[in-house]
Amino acid sequence: RVDEVSDQHVPIAVERALRTLAPSRRMLLPNLVIEAEQERLVSALNQWLELERARPHFEVLALEDPVPLELGGFTFSMRPDRIDKVGAGLFVIDYKSRAPSASKLRSARLDEPQLPIYALALESVIGCAFGTVSSVLKPELQGLAPQAIAKGVKVADDWDDLMRQWRQR
Repeated sequence: RVDEVSDQHVPIAVERALRTLAPSRRMLLPNLVIEAEQERLVSALNQWLELERARPHFEVLALEDPVPLELGGFTFSMRPDRIDKVGAGLFVIDYKSRAPSASKLRSARLDEPQLPIYALALESVIGCAFGTVSSVLKPELQGLAPQAIAKGVKVADDWDDLMRQWRQR
C-alpha cells in the first residue's frame, strides 16, 4: 500500500536496485555517478509517491504480469506496466519518463497503441493512463476514463465508443 511507504523505504529500495547492476557495468561507473543516479531516482520516486497518495483508494493488482491477447488467430503476450483495481474495475498505467498526452489516445493513428491494446485485452477496464515518472518532469497521470478516477485522467463520456474505435483499428 502506497500510504505505508515511508521516506526511509525509497532510498533503501533504490540502493538495492542499483546493487543489482552487473559488476562489469558498475565498474564502468564512478561512485559519484552511482550516488547521483541514486539521488535522482529517490527524488523521482518520492514525487511519484506523493501523486499516488493523492489518488482515491486503489489496489495495485499486477506489475508487468503477462496478459494474453487473441488477435487474428494469434495469441500475443503483453506486459502492462501496472494494473490497479479501482472500485469494481481495472485501471491500466503505462509508465513513461517523458510527458505523453492523453489526446494521443483519441488520434486516428495511434502512435503509442499500448494502452488501447491493454484495455482491449483485459476485462472490466474502466480507464487507462500514461504515468510520467521522471526526475526532470512533474509526475502526472495523463489518460482517459468514463468517470473521475485521478487527477490528470480526463473523463471520457464516450468511453464505450472509444473502446469500439480501438477494437476496429
